[in-house]
Amino acid sequence: MRQDGFTLIELMIVTAIIGILSAIAIPSYQNYVARTQFTEVFSLLDGYKVGMHEFYSEGGSCAGVQAYINSTTAQGRYIDQVTAQTVGTECALVFRFKSASVASGLSGKQVAFLMTGHGYNWQCQSSDISQRYLPANCQGV
Repeated sequence: MRQDGFTLIELMIVTAIIGILSAIAIPSYQNYVARTQFTEVFSLLDGYKVGMHEFYSEGGSCAGVQAYINSTTAQGRYIDQVTAQTVGTECALVFRFKSASVASGLSGKQVAFLMTGHGYNWQCQSSDISQRYLPANCQGV
């Protein structure tokens, strides 16, 4: 006797395997998308670093940096707003992610980059973005 097709048990096993693989793959993919979107911050930051260094070396403060930021045409696909702030005695660029068309772990959240010391080192800080979405050079800050 010849049997054609699949039995109900075989179909249920295949469906269960696909469900388990999806349960693992979808969250991993969402983390990957969020981390990829986060990297846009670094490309925008590179564009602002020179201006920040010039303002700081000439005046010793962050005064005028926001006007410089507003005058640049750098636009981000996932970044909604860039602001300059003074944190203690340090200058900081704060990047805020858009609320729409961004991974849920980044939506509406902020990350700040502090320009510390005269060596112009940049330190990444974020209190509201989960560590799993941050790149390795921002984790643990």
